[in-house]
Amino acid sequence: MLIGIGIDEASGPITLDERIERVREAAERGFAAAWSAQFMNWDALTALAVVGREVPGIALGTAIVPTYPRHPLMLASQALTVQAAIGNRLSLGVGTGVQFVIEEHFGYAFARPVRHMREYLSVLAPLLRGEEVSFQGETLKATGTVRVPGAEPPSLLLSALGPAMLRLAGDLTDGTITTWTGPIGLADYVVPTITRAASATGRSAPRVVAGALVSVTADADGARSAAAEQFGIIKQIPAYRTMLDRQGVAGPEEVVIVGDEAAVEGDVRRYADAGATELMAYPFGSAEDRARTIELLASLAVSNSAEIGTGNDKAINARVIAEFRANGGKVGGRFKGANLVILHTTGAKSGQERFTPLAYLTANGRVHLFAAGPGLPHHPAWYRNLVAHPDVTVEVGREIYEAAARVLDGDVRSQIWAKFVALIPELPAWQREAKRDFPVIELSRTS
Repeated sequence: MLIGIGIDEASGPITLDERIERVREAAERGFAAAWSAQFMNWDALTALAVVGREVPGIALGTAIVPTYPRHPLMLASQALTVQAAIGNRLSLGVGTGVQFVIEEHFGYAFARPVRHMREYLSVLAPLLRGEEVSFQGETLKATGTVRVPGAEPPSLLLSALGPAMLRLAGDLTDGTITTWTGPIGLADYVVPTITRAASATGRSAPRVVAGALVSVTADADGARSAAAEQFGIIKQIPAYRTMLDRQGVAGPEEVVIVGDEAAVEGDVRRYADAGATELMAYPFGSAEDRARTIELLASLAVSNSAEIGTGNDKAINARVIAEFRANGGKVGGRFKGANLVILHTTGAKSGQERFTPLAYLTANGRVHLFAAGPGLPHHPAWYRNLVAHPDVTVEVGREIYEAAARVLDGDVRSQIWAKFVALIPELPAWQREAKRDFPVIELSRTS
């Protein structure tokens, strides 16, 4: 599970410079992503365009942009503009928003929200792919196309709590963003519902970005009381009230992550066990508690990742994985233009699923990898996992499939190795430095 961080303050807006510094700190500490909400202050997308020009590498996301106030043609134009500005690192989280806000502040009728969202996504998703649309529905009309040079389609996520919205997220988007939903709600309801919907339409396994308030503190009871006081109003919002009831909890204070380092780490791991692919953490509490919280989350963000091909640069890996998944296999920075896959292996000792982004080439219709680790006298951890458990999962672009791994030898290995050397001339020197032969692996698709 990747760990990202929310950069907004519930107490009020922070300055643009503060937003930039928070994202820069998140990137430096190894967080996979920085998330921004849409309130009645900064425009989330515009702010991310500025932040992304200042801070490279880290994935950026909205959680969320309400759909009622923005026509999908306009939102597609905004999102693709941000993509081009920040090097295609955006995850576009959208949702209906809260009924009271949509009706009382914006003056829109909040009628048939599922119908509205289905029609909205039916227009927005193809527009983000650069396709032309001509749509006349019950809730909106749209005709046209949006083309922004240099922009790739962002990963599209839907904030969903009810079953119909979750099915819609599985049908038409890359995943969901949840709020006020703990491990029980994720494992028993959210993950199974959206996964079934995605599978039924042949889509890849969905992203499940779980939002949570987090506080590492010596006063867990005090933190829960503060959450109950500050966020108690959510019990009066029907969608949130229903989600709390599904989990058998009375209020938001029961789904926050609070306690000392050991307790918080245990709760974070329960989110991963429940099927969350990413945690969107919002630190809260005193300045001291927030600092402790960020410190722990940063260490978990780094430890949850594996390195590009070797097992060392974990912070780099976390950012690459998030950027890869957000942008259909495209990454920027140091790995811009590289052919990368994300390899899922099973830990040789732990039995836990591990993720490693790796350079690859295709020969004879199959993906091939090499197990490098420049300077290391031993093979990287992902390779040892693969040898112990050769059944793996491969992410290429937006596609995910099962494969069987085979270590090549003899002439076949030599032929593929020569192709890798042609692409990466430094490989022979790395191999000499490591004083070992780098294994070459072939992945044969099984699904």
